[in-house]
Amino acid sequence: MKDNMTGTAGMGTVDAAGDVTRVAGMPAAVRGADAAPGSVSAMDGAAAQQQVPAAPTGADRETNSDGQKIILRVNNLNVYFDLDGHTVHAVRGVCFWVARGETLALVGESGSGKSVTAMSIMRLLDRRIARYGKDSSIDFEGTSVLDADDRTLRNLRGGRISFIF
Repeated sequence: MKDNMTGTAGMGTVDAAGDVTRVAGMPAAVRGADAAPGSVSAMDGAAAQQQVPAAPTGADRETNSDGQKIILRVNNLNVYFDLDGHTVHAVRGVCFWVARGETLALVGESGSGKSVTAMSIMRLLDRRIARYGKDSSIDFEGTSVLDADDRTLRNLRGGRISFIF
């Protein structure tokens, strides 16, 4: 993994008591140290959050190792979906940056949060059910995507930022 990516993505269903009832695509540190790879364990959402190690985000870097200006920063991205009385924590603590001229590929298992992460960058998720963590940030060339108004988002989409799914 390059030095510009950290975090985990995966699907977990959190019930009203805060218990994760289904977790997939998460590293052993989040599943539990003695859990076998690919296994599923139930743990409360707070414990899962606390076990994700903090990682350098590159938030203070202006350029990558090749001297190219960093134009996209995603820091501590947490995405939740509120569905039928349950909260699904779809993306958990993802951090990465992309410099001018770079291409980033998000690779992972089905349901691991790739599309949700990509759609978050352009704020394409349904506002009625999707919400972002209070410490989440997405910055594109100095513009906070999570705080941008509709006009700013329209100007970014397609012309400045684009994706191939």
